[in-house]
Amino acid sequence: MRVIQFGGTPVSTWWPPGVANAVITPDPTLDTVVAGELHIAATCPQPLRGLVEKTLIPLMKKRGNQRTEVRCAWGTDSKVCEFIPLLVTSDGKALAAIYSHPEIQEVWWLPADYQDSEVFDFAAWISAALEAWHGQESERFPGPPDWTRQKAWMTREELQLMVAVEQARDDLEQQKVELGKKIAAAEEALAEAQVRHDHEERVLLTGQSDELVGAVHAMLARLGFDVEDVDKKRDAEDAATGITLPRPKLEDLRVSDPESSWIALVEVKGYSGGGKTRDFQKITRFVNIYAYHNGTLPDATWYVVNQFLDTPPDSRPQLLPSESEDVDVFVEDANGVVVDTRDLFALDRLVAAADLTKEEARCMLMEAQRRFSVTNPQPPAQSEETEPEA
Repeated sequence: MRVIQFGGTPVSTWWPPGVANAVITPDPTLDTVVAGELHIAATCPQPLRGLVEKTLIPLMKKRGNQRTEVRCAWGTDSKVCEFIPLLVTSDGKALAAIYSHPEIQEVWWLPADYQDSEVFDFAAWISAALEAWHGQESERFPGPPDWTRQKAWMTREELQLMVAVEQARDDLEQQKVELGKKIAAAEEALAEAQVRHDHEERVLLTGQSDELVGAVHAMLARLGFDVEDVDKKRDAEDAATGITLPRPKLEDLRVSDPESSWIALVEVKGYSGGGKTRDFQKITRFVNIYAYHNGTLPDATWYVVNQFLDTPPDSRPQLLPSESEDVDVFVEDANGVVVDTRDLFALDRLVAAADLTKEEARCMLMEAQRRFSVTNPQPPAQSEETEPEA
């Protein structure tokens, strides 16, 4: 007996030897699985691959991620049984299959039922089954009514062209396999890169505290700045000289240009809300200590903030948008520049893409006044008297 079955419990009354039990349903059985990806099985016969792609895959996609798996305990290794998946999930679960065992010649089980009559081509599958069975037992299955399309009655040219069509189909399937491997490799590389950059450059947009300071340190070093963690340096010096009394903290980073005497103090903050003007008081202390030891103000003092870090970067407002007077005082007293870490991320990416040289990027930062912006450089503070901040 040969059966083509659309939906329902797979036709079978047979248990593999040693597992027959009145309580157990004979194989194959059905199970519900959740899966997103669909693949034409490697075992799917070549004449059916186009039909699977054209009819079964669209049907499965229309149903969402909940699938019906047709499961078989005897697998595909038995010499007396066959189980040939036609359509599978990404982890190899069969959603359509052809199977046989000693008590049944062949069953085509397909995950369609009468409710799919408007979207599923039942006739095409019935024709495909009859054509396949004609090749197995031509006396019982006389084949398609158009005998002129049977190989036995084709001309030499038609047979050659049929071989060419089959070869082209094989080549197409091979190309699909190769492209699928390339896509999978690229997706794996992308996933690895995303995780890596989540812990490196993207910390500029997500981090705070020491993690954020480390990301800013690494970014400025990539641009070619000499970057110094002042507190770590002083702790090392104290340890070397035997001093155990801790000293008050200074700025997070001290940045200098390798090609000049230019130097900047950098304070780095990460907030779930906006930047805090109270930080300017702490920074002023750092600037005063620097001026005391060096007899002059630093060339710049950067207030670097990753603000609204729980919000997507493109939805975040400008840093300190309504604190113009406080920013003015910071600029006047400390050569201050407020820096949003979004701009540091953008600058870092421009250099990585070779759209800017490291030297050009350093110049942009060193020449910044009041606010640093990659896309919209800000004019000096005095020019803003008649133009309020946006």
